[in-house]
Amino acid sequence: HLARAATALRRGDVQGAAAAVPAVLGAGAATAATMLMPQQGATAATTVLPAGGAIVETEEEAVEEKKRSPWTWPLIVLIAILAIVLIGTIIALALNSGGDKPAASTTKPPASSTAAPPSSSTPPPPPTSEAPETVQIDRAAYIGMNVDDARAAIEALGLPVSTQEGAAATTPDQANTVSDVNPSGPVAPGTTITLTYLAEPVSPDAPGAAPTVNPAVAPAGSLVNVSWPAASCPAGQTLSGYEVAVTGDATPPSPVGANTTNVNVQAGTQSFEVTYRYFCGQLDSPFSPAAPVTIAP
Repeated sequence: HLARAATALRRGDVQGAAAAVPAVLGAGAATAATMLMPQQGATAATTVLPAGGAIVETEEEAVEEKKRSPWTWPLIVLIAILAIVLIGTIIALALNSGGDKPAASTTKPPASSTAAPPSSSTPPPPPTSEAPETVQIDRAAYIGMNVDDARAAIEALGLPVSTQEGAAATTPDQANTVSDVNPSGPVAPGTTITLTYLAEPVSPDAPGAAPTVNPAVAPAGSLVNVSWPAASCPAGQTLSGYEVAVTGDATPPSPVGANTTNVNVQAGTQSFEVTYRYFCGQLDSPFSPAAPVTIAP
């Protein structure tokens, strides 16, 4: 009620204030009565009205003075402070909420970037770094090469070389050529490479007996048949033909193939001898013992 009375007094509504607090009206009446007593010499109209108006105005000013002085400015200052604090709080919250969003977006990339490195941080090592270093030995490049040349070429690669004699060559030009390389392909450093080379070819043996002549005594100018047994060559060699040779007065025949084992010799006027030999590829055997042919008188 006091608050409503104070508010009514600020507005100049004495009746409203009296309605809220009746004591307000009583105080005003007493004051008016007290002030009317000394002014008996004046007229009632001129005496009462000024005094009553002055009392009411004085009381309203006093009430308004009492209400305004202690609370009005502190309340204004307090409201201003609260408004400043509220505005500052709103701005701080806005800045924090606005700054958190970029932080969230910036913290997510590290999460994705930290998930990726495990796969990239432990990549499988290159096979070349894991595999031991090797030296390539091409077998085909050395087959048929002179063994001394092949040895020098492989030693130039930093590998030790050993040589061993292998089978006999079938022709003279194959002697001392490489026939095998072991090991070959990719080999570890320090591996010894063994070169097998062809030995000198085996020469065919001389026939063990003289050829057969028929007739052994022939007229001058006649044909004498010369025959021999089939020959055999050393292992790895192939029989390729025969040759008949004469010493004396006779005409030798041309060489014949491997399937022919007899020829005719044209006799002269003098006695002569007949021998033969056989061929194994490019190799030839020594001549056989001689068979004599006598010219009949």
